[in-house]
Amino acid sequence: MPYADLRASDADRERVAVFLRDQAAVGRLSHEELDERVGRAYSAVTLGDLERLIADLPRAHPPVRAQRRRREPSRALIPLGIAALVAIGAPSVLVVSAAVVLAMGAVAIALVFALGLAFGPFILVGLLIVLALRRRRPPRRMHWRPPSHPHYY
Repeated sequence: MPYADLRASDADRERVAVFLRDQAAVGRLSHEELDERVGRAYSAVTLGDLERLIADLPRAHPPVRAQRRRREPSRALIPLGIAALVAIGAPSVLVVSAAVVLAMGAVAIALVFALGLAFGPFILVGLLIVLALRRRRPPRRMHWRPPSHPHYY
């Protein structure tokens, strides 16, 4: 759809009316021309109707088209953004890392406890058997015996 055939908004009409008043203020339009053009601007249906009202007037920027300006962020906002990121992000990282450490500690304790319950009775029985066998053995005493037949070399 061509641009001129697009329907005009109230904001478009108001921009053209302001533009016409500015042009009249610098002497480009008479009072009668201003009244007539402003009346036609408020009754305009399409953007083409509005363009025709201002086509013979000089302008730096077309007032009909809504110009979108991309504003660059202020350089002063960069440190503020970094500080906000650190202030918001650092505690959450610390909380998450502390939660991970606590969870790993809880898993380790649970694992030791479970292994103790599973293997504890076997270890206890094994220790009792070792102690019982040590008590039954007579202590080894070495007695000196003379050799049964002497060997002389």
